[in-house]
Amino acid sequence: MSQPDAVAAYAGVRCVTGDRDAPRELMDFDADVQPVSMQLQNRLPIHAVMFRLAAVRAEPRLRFDEALDHFEDWDFWLRLMARGRFVRVPGISAIYWLDEQAGSGHAAEGSVRRQHMLAQFSQRQLARWSADNVVQLIVANAESTRHRNQVEQSLTGELADLRAHADRVGRALEAATQQVTRLEGQHLRDLDQHRIDQNHLAALRQERAAQQIALDAYRREAELLATVRLDHLQQINSLNARIAAIHASSSWRLTRPWRAAGRLVTWLRAGRLTLLLRNGVLASRAQLRRKGWIGFVRQWPRYLRELDRHVGVLSVPVAVPSVNPFAMTTRPSAPVRLHPEINGTDEVIAAMVSVVIPTLNGGSELGYLIRKLQGQRAVREVEIVIVDSGSTDGTPALARAAGARVVEIPPAEFSHSHARNVGADHASGDHLLFMVQDAYPVGELWLYGMLRYLSDYQEEGVVAASCAEYCRSDSDAMYDSMVNTHYRFLGCLEFDRIGRHAGDDHMSLRSMGQLSDVACLIPREVFLRYRYRGDYAEDLDLGMRLIRDGHHIAMLASVKVIHSHNRPAWYYLKRSFVDVIFLVGLFDDFHCPPCTSVPGFLLGVQHVAQRLTVWLDDLAGLPDGASVSDEFSRWITAARHWPAVEPRSGIALGDARVDAFVGELLDSTAAHPAPAPPALPDRADLQEARQFVDAFIARLDHFNQYASTVFGGGDARVRSEMADAVRKTFAATLGSMLAYVYLDRQQAADTDAERQWITALFRQLKAGV
Repeated sequence: MSQPDAVAAYAGVRCVTGDRDAPRELMDFDADVQPVSMQLQNRLPIHAVMFRLAAVRAEPRLRFDEALDHFEDWDFWLRLMARGRFVRVPGISAIYWLDEQAGSGHAAEGSVRRQHMLAQFSQRQLARWSADNVVQLIVANAESTRHRNQVEQSLTGELADLRAHADRVGRALEAATQQVTRLEGQHLRDLDQHRIDQNHLAALRQERAAQQIALDAYRREAELLATVRLDHLQQINSLNARIAAIHASSSWRLTRPWRAAGRLVTWLRAGRLTLLLRNGVLASRAQLRRKGWIGFVRQWPRYLRELDRHVGVLSVPVAVPSVNPFAMTTRPSAPVRLHPEINGTDEVIAAMVSVVIPTLNGGSELGYLIRKLQGQRAVREVEIVIVDSGSTDGTPALARAAGARVVEIPPAEFSHSHARNVGADHASGDHLLFMVQDAYPVGELWLYGMLRYLSDYQEEGVVAASCAEYCRSDSDAMYDSMVNTHYRFLGCLEFDRIGRHAGDDHMSLRSMGQLSDVACLIPREVFLRYRYRGDYAEDLDLGMRLIRDGHHIAMLASVKVIHSHNRPAWYYLKRSFVDVIFLVGLFDDFHCPPCTSVPGFLLGVQHVAQRLTVWLDDLAGLPDGASVSDEFSRWITAARHWPAVEPRSGIALGDARVDAFVGELLDSTAAHPAPAPPALPDRADLQEARQFVDAFIARLDHFNQYASTVFGGGDARVRSEMADAVRKTFAATLGSMLAYVYLDRQQAADTDAERQWITALFRQLKAGV
């Protein structure tokens, strides 16, 4: 009833056989069923489907076809699916007992009778199929083939790993046996010659027994891996058999011409021919510049041999984000852009670019950045404007010596907006490029690539462009994960994207209106009409104002800048607190959950911090090669079932400032009037505590999903990085949730002491960010 647009609902069915008192499970039908998969196999046993009579009685009315000896339910479901959506209710609702000999009553696979039944049913299928049905089957088959290839590749790699591991185990066994034999013989000779102490001989025998236990463990592990390998091979054989059955079916052979025609029509409708011609001309020009006419002509035999591959590459459209930044659609008119270092260029853009960089103790790396910017090619002139706010390490003198224009402002006047506006006022270029002192361009045509993009898409209304980041090799894992999530959210992790006004909700504005001052290029006359404002997130604010006024802005993946940080957990706590305060103040629709119990919230903080204190020690003790990601998953699963209350114990997370802050947060004193966690929490306290626990688990699980694609078996460095990420995840969760507590309780505090605590909390976490 909750989904009135659905025509039917279905639950799972378990098929069993054997003795009725002790049945043996055969299989479960308990998965989502898509119309395209139903075209080739009935996945809906009739025992667990409920449908609306209104949908059946609508003209023309639906009935089970009595002309069919078998598959009448399959035929009925296919016709009903054409009238509306089926929804799945998770869980097993019926048990279907099958006779061991007769099965479900259908003829045996491959029998003449079954072939006759399938032929009878297939005639009805062919009469119903449309071009869209065939396209869906083609897509489903392609996905099945891709999945099978992935499984085969994965299993091939695992098999190679198993063989290598078995070889290592064998060598270890042989070496250990030889070592034990040599040591025992040597010690026995020593015993005969010197009558060594019997206790020493006993210890030697204990050592040998321990080594034998280790060898036995290696043998058991090798046997287990061999069993896993056999299971995987059986899965591959099963998938191969299913795919072979599809390829051998009559429907597959009958639709082969349709599939070929469908692929050609789809290829032409998608504009692939236009892309092929356009990209072919661009690729030919690049090859001519690189190899010259003679070299280009000599390569023609190779081009012809690899024609299929070249056509496939040159006709691929670029993917750009829709309103939902995680949903990718194709844009046939825009070919994939490559970094200009790959294609090269003989062009020089007749423009002067002023690079504005706020600095504070930039150090020697600032000199490298200035030199890199001055070495940018294919741009008429590059001016560098440094806005320094009180450096004590000689940054202004270093910048002047490197040829930059330096503007100095007092530290008290600094804000991200004001410093950049001052730099823009002292710049004289046609375009302004705002950067930070610790970013580093990639290549000598990096600036040309950004400027070329603005020029190419000027007619589409693009007035500003930023670029995504490559993290440095010393970046911490937490920052790497955040960068991956951020640019995936913006839709520019892999492809350039153009942001435009698509709505005034905070998700649309944040995803479409984001610029980044790590590298932000904008025409000077456009910037001077808008300028930066505010003391926080000035780049997001500028981007949102631009798109609201009808302009477009770009986030580039084709050119990137090297930039990252390695910051302590205390920074993530403060930054997360300020982020939430800013977003709630900026967007009316940004949800701020209420805090029903401050003591309950603190109980959740205490609960997580105590558990982490123990678990971080366990992480450090993992053996080399053990999967840290698997340990994360195990701990997260256990955390979902923690008891509601545990005795108070010590907290030591490994970051001194976070540990001190959590200690102050949980200890109510006259100087620090925090509401203490309750000794006997009520229901409201427990619900609020669970909210903090769930928020932390969700963040940690998100980080682990990223880390599982990066880290395999870990060594001491990986364990240290992952443990540090746990601390920072806890700190970021605490900062965000404290912001919600502050926003909810600043006006609704029950006592003056609580109001005083809230105000002191805000001042402490806001300072310096």
